[in-house]
Amino acid sequence: MSKNIFISWSSADPRIRVIAESYKNWLNVIFEDKINTFFSEEIEPAKNGIKHIHAGLETADIGLVFVTHRTASNPWVMYEFGCMHKLLEQEALYPILLDLNVNQLSEIAPPLAWPQVILLNRKEDNVRLIESIAQKLGISGAEILEIKNKATKEYCYIDECVKAAQKNFAALPDKYAGEVPYNNSIKDSDNFQMPQIFDFYNKNILLVGMSLGTVFNVKSDFRSMDSLVKSLAFDNTKTVKILISNLWDEKIFYTFNKTIFGFGGSAYTYLNEIFFDTSSPYYLDTYIQNLCAAIAEEENKKEKKKKYDAHELYEAVKRQLLIKRIDLLMDTFWFVDTDENQGSMLLAPLTARTGAERPVFYASKKKNTTLYNKYFEVCKSDFDFTSDVLWPVKD
Repeated sequence: MSKNIFISWSSADPRIRVIAESYKNWLNVIFEDKINTFFSEEIEPAKNGIKHIHAGLETADIGLVFVTHRTASNPWVMYEFGCMHKLLEQEALYPILLDLNVNQLSEIAPPLAWPQVILLNRKEDNVRLIESIAQKLGISGAEILEIKNKATKEYCYIDECVKAAQKNFAALPDKYAGEVPYNNSIKDSDNFQMPQIFDFYNKNILLVGMSLGTVFNVKSDFRSMDSLVKSLAFDNTKTVKILISNLWDEKIFYTFNKTIFGFGGSAYTYLNEIFFDTSSPYYLDTYIQNLCAAIAEEENKKEKKKKYDAHELYEAVKRQLLIKRIDLLMDTFWFVDTDENQGSMLLAPLTARTGAERPVFYASKKKNTTLYNKYFEVCKSDFDFTSDVLWPVKD
């Protein structure tokens, strides 16, 4: 008598649909007519999908739950796992992990870590799963050995599929970090906060994109610019490069407002004055000169001698800080401590679910070299080949 196998997966990770489908095909090749696999993509058009999924969950004899970092806490994965809870007692429910281990899974979604997990990239784990399924089908003796040999021989199909899926979606970030309001402090990250980012990171910083108005809007909030300039004044080895979207252009700003349904405008209200009105006390070059003078005066008072020269500080900051403008709407990227061996990246895509929030991702060069290098090179090229310099101003 054949057994019903329910295959659970989530489209929240685009890699896993292809892998789960390949796994289904692998099982069918190995067990042939001994199993019936339920895979939601095979539900016919116009059918009630939820009804068929519930029927598949109810009649499942064996459950396979594909899990990744991005789907471990997915509500639908948790729901399907819960619906197959009866299979836990029968030891017939198998979490299959792609890019995390059981310890990481237990931190993200503890219930999913209760059964013995299978690591998708480990051949012996998958062959052991085949043996376990075979035993539940009543297969034994020479036939189970034949099944294991067949699974071992055909495993290359799964291995190739997993590698292809990972390669095709190599740009997926390490971590989905939830949603944050526009132009607000970004918390729960590796110190990706404004203005603390300038004090915390002491090597190189590259900021690119549309959400940088708050750095320059000294007329309404001077903290970020003050922190930036002070961090450079006291460390002449540090560099900061910034490429800001031209959101004070009327047409581009209109598009920006339409994209995020009217939010985020206040950060860009005074940027024409700050970048172009030389008579304004908030004109950026004047502001930085005055800030350097204030820094020198304050430090000289502390030292009780003239250790710092305002003009020298200003000239040093000019060598360390370069600000450019690009006439495009761009996703926001923050790259910090960029060098050959390390670096961290924040990615805030130009999307909005509610109009006020958007997803934010973090990735480190060490953990995700492909992702980091890809976006860093693109953003660096955008910066290097953009000729519209906002600061330092030409003498």
